[in-house]
Amino acid sequence: MSGLPGQVLGGAGTITANLHLGSPGQQITVQLDSGSQKLMGIHQTCRNLGNCFMVQPAGQTTVALVPGTDIDQPQCQQQKEDISAALQGKCQMGSRSVFCDCGSREDCFSMILEAASKSVVPNQVCAVTRKMCGDPVDFHPEASSTFEPANFPSFAFAKPPGKQQVTVQCD
Repeated sequence: MSGLPGQVLGGAGTITANLHLGSPGQQITVQLDSGSQKLMGIHQTCRNLGNCFMVQPAGQTTVALVPGTDIDQPQCQQQKEDISAALQGKCQMGSRSVFCDCGSREDCFSMILEAASKSVVPNQVCAVTRKMCGDPVDFHPEASSTFEPANFPSFAFAKPPGKQQVTVQCD
């Protein structure tokens, strides 16, 4: 693990660990988050919508797209317009949230991801700060004989993020 002694997770820094995933093992650097039990691997084409939206289950077959912490930022407002237009007629638009009712939650997640990938400009490349420090963060499912499902769906954004203004201190 790496990070400063006594460091608190947040905007000022991160604590990371090196893991080996899959067979043969691929080393990736993960960012530890004390607020979640999930392990997320980043695909090389991963793009980030920032904190504009959160997608949450809202029922057995319903998913809600709710505002994130940065929803009032200009880029998030543009994303909101783009995703609302892409989902028009497929989902119900609330005053602050979008509700999609599908055959299953997975169908809703796929529909929202596909709509976002075709119409929304992401904020940045995923894990850009760790990539800038040379950390191996991308997981390549095609290089693992044990990763399931073998044909994992990928939703690459049609529009790349703009120039990123990032300041990084690598330790």
